[in-house]
Amino acid sequence: MVENLGYNIRAMANFSTWTEAYASMLDDLAAGNSKVGSVTVGDKVLRYRTHDDFLNLLNHAKTQAGIDSGAVSLRVYAKNGGRASS
Repeated sequence: MVENLGYNIRAMANFSTWTEAYASMLDDLAAGNSKVGSVTVGDKVLRYRTHDDFLNLLNHAKTQAGIDSGAVSLRVYAKNGGRASS
């Protein structure tokens, strides 16, 4: 952690899975380290500059972690079995 102009700047963290990134981000949120920083998952670098940016990224990480673990299904089911309603 580096102090710079009153902001807590999180050193760039590298993760191999979204689950790891999400867990670390929850820890950062609990510690109040959600102002400025970045998260790297695989080859994606995601930066945040405000608390709101961090919360949006946290929500994205939660969704991606669910997809990684199989808890979230990306399959879309048609209403009425795919038949047109009359």
